[in-house]
Amino acid sequence: MRALATFHGISVAELLRRSALGRKLRSRRIPAVNLACVGELNHWGRNLNQLLVLVHTGRAAPELETLLDRLLGQLNEVREQLVGAERQEPKDRSRDD
Repeated sequence: MRALATFHGISVAELLRRSALGRKLRSRRIPAVNLACVGELNHWGRNLNQLLVLVHTGRAAPELETLLDRLLGQLNEVREQLVGAERQEPKDRSRDD
């Protein structure tokens, strides 16, 4: 609920009030520059995830994992501030076997 309220630029309490009263939520217009930035952040996020896969499979220094996790966290925070998108956790592909 918090992510939906943030996306629409209202508080959770206001979201609940509007839902209870059957009022429609207006879509928040996201500036084009924000969308362009999110596209670039998504590209960086994919690269960071690929580096994490290398760490988890032993093909990169394990010391990088903490740094990469922190970078992904910060990237997700910026993405959320730009468009109110929900936070995405880094994928751990090393445990897929």
